[in-house]
Amino acid sequence: MAKQDLDLYLKKIKEDGFTSNIWFFTKQSFDNMMIFYYSYIVKRYEELPVRNNFPDFYYKTGLEYEYFNNITHTPETYRNGVISESLGLVEREDRSYDKIKTTPAFKIIDKYTLIPENFEENNILFQRQIEKLVVNVNKNLRKYEEVKDVSVFMVMVLYKILLELQRKYGKTLLSYEEFILFVIRVRKYSDWKQCIEYIEEYRKRDAEYNVELRNEIYNETKKDIRFDNIFNSLECIQYEKNEYFKIVDKEYIENVIKIFERSEYVECTDKEIMLNFLRSDNYFSGKLDDRIVLPTRELNESDEEYSYNQIKPEKIQIIDIPENIKKYKLTDKVNFIARKTDYLELNKKKYYRGLLTEELVYDFEKQRLKEEGREDLADEVKWVSQELGDGLGYDIKSFQKFGHEYQEIFIEVKGTSEDETQPFDITKNEYNLAKEKQKNYKIYRVIKMKNKIANCYIIDGDKLEELFELIPQLYKAYKK
Repeated sequence: MAKQDLDLYLKKIKEDGFTSNIWFFTKQSFDNMMIFYYSYIVKRYEELPVRNNFPDFYYKTGLEYEYFNNITHTPETYRNGVISESLGLVEREDRSYDKIKTTPAFKIIDKYTLIPENFEENNILFQRQIEKLVVNVNKNLRKYEEVKDVSVFMVMVLYKILLELQRKYGKTLLSYEEFILFVIRVRKYSDWKQCIEYIEEYRKRDAEYNVELRNEIYNETKKDIRFDNIFNSLECIQYEKNEYFKIVDKEYIENVIKIFERSEYVECTDKEIMLNFLRSDNYFSGKLDDRIVLPTRELNESDEEYSYNQIKPEKIQIIDIPENIKKYKLTDKVNFIARKTDYLELNKKKYYRGLLTEELVYDFEKQRLKEEGREDLADEVKWVSQELGDGLGYDIKSFQKFGHEYQEIFIEVKGTSEDETQPFDITKNEYNLAKEKQKNYKIYRVIKMKNKIANCYIIDGDKLEELFELIPQLYKAYKK
């Protein structure tokens, strides 16, 4: 590609309008739990003998769930359904909310989900649904004028471009600026080749371009793009907000792209065809749950063994304490709900996830001390919760250098397959030990447990109350 071609490309963006011919997905907040709760409430609505006044039903039913205590929930929030609808989990007949219903896509995900709170256990199905996500190509985003009958499988395009960058350069780093300038302007899947050429030319001659024009295009476009939480739901890639994308699980993406390129949808741009596929319980190769081993409501021992051995990340990497952890919102609502929950099954899942997370941290601590030249201390690392049992207020005893000497540290491990925004539980024993041991007490919060490399941030005991608000969720009653 010649430099002149890219110059013309950038100039044309400005002439046509910064937000012309780019991808559009609703600007409402994309929250995984909200999406699933909304769909779950629609499921309950479908079970009514007479269906009418869905907005009122949604509001009152939402009050039954603790989740809604921490978000803005009003009689108007039924409109949040546009996210679940755009993701193909619910649909409205004749655009009427009173005729809203769940789709086959939701039903197959729900098949593996006990209650809304634990849908994260089967997040791979949710990820597959997001991979089917259809976004419009808009002639003028700010006027919501669609290019007639043109849509695109956004995630498939992104996967392909990341994969090709990996093949060409040995690394997948795609800057957010390149995403805004080039990727979101791809109108059909096969255009990825042209997109790669633009990116390559752009990288070669970056300094020669009109920086003012480039920055103007970038700044004017990015304020209209709200895909962040979609990308954060894809566990095979890493997305740093407004910074970059890179592949975490290359083998998975290669397989997905191979499946997609053999499917009938590889060159499809017809919105209706793509939306019908999105709402279906199909993936690009058979059913949404094909070739995935997932525990159902009838969990058995072989499923449990699979969940422990097969989703184990290879290692953890330490990150800073995130800024976007959810904050507590005071509410005066009191919720009462009757709910049938298989606590035996739920506790089994939590047990195996906890066991897996502790093993990761145990291995990490031993390796860290070896790399610091203290193999003698590495041999002294103890997995206390396995050797002695729970209830001591910590899971692992290790060592850390403070000043010129190594001291014992007491590690409590908290794991989740969700992202860094999720709060965590802490017991009274853990809290008391954190106060007693201060900097020698550590909480290792391990997140994104279904990635090959799980992230982990560390909270020192003497910083716990400074950084986090501790909210009581359970009371014990004694006679006065």
